[in-house]
Amino acid sequence: MTTVNSAQGTQKLKVIRFQDGQVAGSLQCSVALNFGATSLVIEDILPDVPVAYVLNPEEGVFLADEVQRLMRLAIGSWLSCVIRRERIVACSRSSLGADWEVKFQLSLEDGRDSELRVVVAAATPADQVEQCALAAVMQWIEQLDDRPLCDELFELMAELDLSHAPRLRNGIVLCHGQAT
Repeated sequence: MTTVNSAQGTQKLKVIRFQDGQVAGSLQCSVALNFGATSLVIEDILPDVPVAYVLNPEEGVFLADEVQRLMRLAIGSWLSCVIRRERIVACSRSSLGADWEVKFQLSLEDGRDSELRVVVAAATPADQVEQCALAAVMQWIEQLDDRPLCDELFELMAELDLSHAPRLRNGIVLCHGQAT
């Protein structure tokens, strides 16, 4: 069984300092789904985030880490709705004795087509490969952390422009039951 390194992704903070001394930040977070072969990278952007929240942890947790956790939660929810055997477009090996690679064709929330690749151990019998690939994705979804944000970060999120962060918005709804 293949597992996902759910820590994969990037966090980028662009800081703008104005002449009057004010500072603004744009936080760009991505999550890379890696089921043995990185194939799907999803990004959210918070265009005007207080820099102090990005650089200093709140209750021991950094804002960007929480953004990625909530993005993963939303991506997991989306995958649980769309990942099906019917979405498999290829199941193959690169060579005899090599691991299997199962490719799923998925439509992202914005309508773009994307491919999710899942690597399955070479020793897996051919008639079980597709089911093992599906099981790897479902196992990843089940282990996601759905605890609520701390109150201060939840209040901060309510004040931010989340229009370029649809996965973050969905993640907040999933763990708090309401939109910010």
